[in-house]
Amino acid sequence: MKKKRLMCVIGVVLILLLCSCGGIDETGLTMEENYVGSVNSDIYHDPECQWANRIKEDNEIWFASAEEAEDEGYRACHICNP
Repeated sequence: MKKKRLMCVIGVVLILLLCSCGGIDETGLTMEENYVGSVNSDIYHDPECQWANRIKEDNEIWFASAEEAEDEGYRACHICNP
């Protein structure tokens, strides 16, 4: 019983460390996955955008920041305004 409790505590501590170190944000996405675009377009979106949800998984390209997306030639979606 003590071993199970210890494993739970270790798991919680690891999750808290990841969140505080910037490894995972409050949405559960890793910090490298803040914006999504399609390899077939030049627009990037908030992952919750209605247009982002239409991108096929095979065509997704993920960006850590708006600056990174724009450096790659993408522009912000006019619907979700990421």
